Amino acid sequence: MTRRGCNCAIGRKVASPRLNGILGENTYTKGAFDGGFPESHAIIGTKRAVTNRCTDTPHARLPYTNSHYRIMKANQSFARTALARKIMGICAGFSAAFVLASALPAQEDDVDLLELSLDDLLNLEVTSVSKKAQKITDAPAAIAVVTGDDVRKTGVTNLGDALRTVPGMQVGQIDSSTFAISSRGFNNEFANKLLVLIDGRSVYTPLFSGVYWDSQNVYLQDLARMEVIRGPGATVWGANAVNGVINVTTKSAKDTLGGHLYAGGGTLHEIMGGARYGFEVDANTHARVYAMYKQEGDFETADGVSGNDNWDVTQGGFRVDHANGESHLTWQGDIYSGSVNDGGTDIDGYNTLARWSRPVGTNGSIEIQGYYDHTARDDASLINNRRDTFDIEFQHNFLVAERHAIIWGAGYRNTVSKSESRDPMVVQVYKDKVYTNLYSAFIQDEIALVDGTTYLTIGSKFEQNDITGFDVQPSIRITHKPAENQTLWAAVSRAVRTPSEVEGVEAISLLIGGPRFIPEPVPGVYLPTLYGNHEAEDEELLAVEGGYRFQPAETVSVDVAVYYNDYDNLLTVQPNGVIVPGTPVGILEEQFQNLGSGKQYGAELAVTWFPVEKLQVTAAYAYIKSDLEGDDANAQQWAESMMADTPSHQFNARAYYDFAENWSLMGQVRFVDDVGEIPSYFEADLRLAFRPTPGLEVSVVGQNLLHDSHPEFRPGLGGALLEVPRSVHGRISWHF
Repeated sequence: MTRRGCNCAIGRKVASPRLNGILGENTYTKGAFDGGFPESHAIIGTKRAVTNRCTDTPHARLPYTNSHYRIMKANQSFARTALARKIMGICAGFSAAFVLASALPAQEDDVDLLELSLDDLLNLEVTSVSKKAQKITDAPAAIAVVTGDDVRKTGVTNLGDALRTVPGMQVGQIDSSTFAISSRGFNNEFANKLLVLIDGRSVYTPLFSGVYWDSQNVYLQDLARMEVIRGPGATVWGANAVNGVINVTTKSAKDTLGGHLYAGGGTLHEIMGGARYGFEVDANTHARVYAMYKQEGDFETADGVSGNDNWDVTQGGFRVDHANGESHLTWQGDIYSGSVNDGGTDIDGYNTLARWSRPVGTNGSIEIQGYYDHTARDDASLINNRRDTFDIEFQHNFLVAERHAIIWGAGYRNTVSKSESRDPMVVQVYKDKVYTNLYSAFIQDEIALVDGTTYLTIGSKFEQNDITGFDVQPSIRITHKPAENQTLWAAVSRAVRTPSEVEGVEAISLLIGGPRFIPEPVPGVYLPTLYGNHEAEDEELLAVEGGYRFQPAETVSVDVAVYYNDYDNLLTVQPNGVIVPGTPVGILEEQFQNLGSGKQYGAELAVTWFPVEKLQVTAAYAYIKSDLEGDDANAQQWAESMMADTPSHQFNARAYYDFAENWSLMGQVRFVDDVGEIPSYFEADLRLAFRPTPGLEVSVVGQNLLHDSHPEFRPGLGGALLEVPRSVHGRISWHF
């Protein structure tokens, strides 16, 4: 293949986000053509890195120009003015709400988990495993529930921190706004084998694969629960639900009547505030509106150098629930706007969702859901991507011959992705619009083999997508209850991950490394540039799982899960054999290829104990062992990095204690094993809360108290390793 070369100006600086989540790890520290390149030449970093860039002579796929690169930076005075307006707006809202509240009776806070018995907790219903309500103890999957009250009692301010106590979940914070979150391995900034939904709306981005956690904010007082499945959930949820599913649900508007205000701040969580008001429209209709704002501070390196990664976001929304007889209609929406990476990245979005359900016949029901979601992420040093998603799905439950509980459904999703390069030296966009369509259907049958004790569930998902074509993702699950306080379950499942637009669509190229000398066939210095591969195939998983839940005493419950995963066709980054000579620097092409595979096994344990009244203790432990491999040296390096980034052991323990009538205390400790070159660590959190009245709570929270700071996950290629600091924040919450 003949390509024209290019000239290059050496040593200019550029602010670029991490691309390590796309690549999995720095696959270029030891390249296929030479001994690698010095780390000082890496170009993609957290904030700043040294770069070598082409400045003229375009070639067929990377048309560099003579334009001078300009670093786009937000006007600081404007930012300060905008922040002042936000603070003033929140304060004004609080003042108006307090005046209104003075004329209204105080309302009780949400139900306290310590007022529930262990039996009540074990009888919580979940819907994520089979898309229908079932007791958590009867679910044939490794599932945990993080309730809204759990979140309130731990004092966390985001969904990422709330997931730390779930066994088998790996949570590492990279910088102030960025989390690496995964289930059962393969963790990085864009962990691509975990499907995340908020009220039934997928927030998994198909551009890079994974989730932008800084854009996923929920008014936490209205959070009902997070149902977390570890293991494949593709039979009902489809592609990308490979290693897990997180289903975040908020409360019905009927359950959030009255007002709520909160405000606070601290050393890291600098400013937080919000207001929500729920009201009755008529006897069958209830609604709520909310608004919130938060500002987060910078992380630092071990040497005390600021990462300049502070960020803020403002969000508002509404929800309406209407019940007409046995039918139920929900309509909700959100809108948000924020600035990430010290003003270097703007995030905006809005969405609306409607869901209607009603009973059909004696033992059946139907549900129709549709949503529209617009997201925009404008990174001043990389790419401006705007995405519009329309999704509609239908499902029908019914009973046949009293032994077959059948659920089936179908769906369609259309996505339009519009991209614009913000730095043509780093990113080239060849298709400014990418249209993708996804057609899906599923069917599942729960068969009562022995009434009340043994159930067999079989089903499959069928999908047709524009990148890899047709997929079938079946599963078979069995549940047996030898006694009322015991449940055994087992499952065999197949799941796939569809390549992202960067991986499987030749729409974008990315400069991903510093200059490298290649001795042949044309000696010279080359810049590695990553392209999509339209021949990329689905990543595949065959999973075997099992579990045992039992209650050895009235005050103790135990949940054990084991699993064995067999992966094939894993995507790695490889040289594709194309080099484009240039003076003084040429282009070395890299592509995603399905050259990885491997096996993985592990075990997870969760224990809940109520030793005395008003005291709840939970503990969790997870072990994982990975044996991944690549078909060549580059793929093997990727496999080794993935294994190194997975902590073999994780442990956490937490206690809630209402030690006086109006006082409560939470304490938790966690251990995370080595993550790559980041050493293992223990950390601890504390929360003290006082309720002078039933509707008013004042709390102080200390997080990461055992160290001044500690790193949790590696940065992107060339980025500085930032550390999570010890922090303290206070919060006032008032229901009226």
